[in-house]
Amino acid sequence: MDGDAGEEDGDGSQQNPYADIRDAIDAAGEGDIIRVAAGTYDVGKADGSENLCIEKSVTIEALDPERRPVLTTGHPGNQAVRTQSTVSVLASNVTLRDLEIRVTDTNPNKAVEIRTPSDGETVTGTRIERCVLDGGKASSLYIGSPGVGTYEILDSTLHGSLAIANGAGNAMEDGQQAVIDGNVINGFVLVTGRRNTGWDLHPIEHLPVMTGNTIHGADYAENGVTHRMIVLYSDLDWQRLPDEEDIDRFVAGNAPDSGWIRIAFTNGDPDGGVNSHPYYTNCVGVVRDPVGVTDADGNMRTFGYPQDALGYAAQTGADVKLLQDLTLTETLTVEETVTVDLNGFDITGDGVGAIEVHSGALTLTGEGTVTAGGLTPLDGGSVIRVGSHTGEEREASLILGASATVLAPDGYGVLAFGAQTRETVTVFGRIEAGGSGVALAGNGADLETGTAFFIKPGAVLLSEGSYAVYHPQNGTVSVEGGVITGQGGIQMCAGTLHISGPAEISAQYAGEEKISVSGGVILDGAAVSLIHHQDSLAATPSARIAGGKLTASGSNGAVQSYRWSSDGAAAAWPNQPRHLTITGGRYLTGGDPDIMRSYLQDGYRMETSGAYWVVSTAGENRPGSV
Repeated sequence: MDGDAGEEDGDGSQQNPYADIRDAIDAAGEGDIIRVAAGTYDVGKADGSENLCIEKSVTIEALDPERRPVLTTGHPGNQAVRTQSTVSVLASNVTLRDLEIRVTDTNPNKAVEIRTPSDGETVTGTRIERCVLDGGKASSLYIGSPGVGTYEILDSTLHGSLAIANGAGNAMEDGQQAVIDGNVINGFVLVTGRRNTGWDLHPIEHLPVMTGNTIHGADYAENGVTHRMIVLYSDLDWQRLPDEEDIDRFVAGNAPDSGWIRIAFTNGDPDGGVNSHPYYTNCVGVVRDPVGVTDADGNMRTFGYPQDALGYAAQTGADVKLLQDLTLTETLTVEETVTVDLNGFDITGDGVGAIEVHSGALTLTGEGTVTAGGLTPLDGGSVIRVGSHTGEEREASLILGASATVLAPDGYGVLAFGAQTRETVTVFGRIEAGGSGVALAGNGADLETGTAFFIKPGAVLLSEGSYAVYHPQNGTVSVEGGVITGQGGIQMCAGTLHISGPAEISAQYAGEEKISVSGGVILDGAAVSLIHHQDSLAATPSARIAGGKLTASGSNGAVQSYRWSSDGAAAAWPNQPRHLTITGGRYLTGGDPDIMRSYLQDGYRMETSGAYWVVSTAGENRPGSV
């Protein structure tokens, strides 16, 4: 048949095809093949009473398998309560091959339905092969009668849920199987038996065999928790539901074969009270939720939405564990104290920051990376933001575990900034910033509440095009160890720096000129620099360096201290000795040794050891001594 070339008086031959699929079915005999030319066919009756009902054992297939004909309808098909689907299969041994069948929004609410006719005759031997069934937000395929026997769904693409309801498949005899194989299902599979409704009266007796399918799942709310449901079985009789071995076979036979979890639950209240659920039943589901929360007894509850998991964990005091990689289009917010185990997976913000800690404390443990794309320092973009401008004054903290990484392709790795929060960032792990980004930074407007940065042994902070640590706000930076490397190491424009441990801090910028770059950073080639901004920041930085190895590039000093004016000029800082003291450490510096000596606390001196200047307490520090 051919919707374009066919005639109303066509006879079904290639020379004179039918124009309407219904006419072709009416003329066909049992077992005939109806070949449909490419094109779009409205299969609804003009009066809207029904859509396409197949009541003969026929095959309907594309004339050219490379050009699927499209079957759709503009009619809801509900007026006579005869069809709620674009195509209804009401006869045995029907094959649909190389077709595309669509719903129109939610009317009808199924692309294809397989069910028994009004006389109750068994429908078996249905085969759907290499089709595209598009159910939109509704069902792509609905198999919904106890009188349905065997069926095969093969090598097809289904958009929307695949529902096998009301004990469908119960007409199969011993040894017979229903097979769902090789399909891509952009939704979840629903297998239901008896539920407390007037139409779900029949239990599950034969589970379909599902192998070789790629099932992407869909959101499903279970008692207030949203899951990424892959397949859901339900029946009032728990014995009818698949056991763990059945689920293991299902998971092993379909893709992906990991990250899927079995859950069991009961919907609603069976007593019919105010909390009763109209579909009360027992359920076993396979979910691919990205996040799990483990309680004190070791029981895990999984969540399709990580924000829900954070809220539940905060309420119960439990820990959150990633079960797969997360890609976020909305930033996760932390309002309470919670621990998140990355568990070998990554969190990626897609054009948004990955995490904001508004209050409480977030601890990131386990191996994994938190990253975000499309962010720049100019717009204040950060992978993780600690702090908030709203609400009452409070604490907001981040602890980055030893195996965790924060990666900012171009932007701030971790930014601490909040008018209403006192921010604390403790780094045991790794923070990397690409482009002109800074690994760990604050904001110069944060001069009231202040911050506390702790850089621990084993920490790594790297910046490709800027300083690794930039501190223009009030607060403290305590360096107990780690590796801090960038075009500059640590730049203090406000607050207090204390280096006490064996940290390695180095600057790669070898230029002789001081350059203002993104976010207020001044590239000066120092491992540590203290800058007094005369015009912009109403704060004075200070530092005490008691250890570490500090390395500069070119002729730049490893430690620098100066004033900076808004016109981009550096000048001497007369009162600098009151704000910067050195009592230890090793320095590879191209700067003037006398300038370095001016930073030494009384009773300390510098002496050479190979390429380094070493600070010690051996004797009085005399001008000109080495």
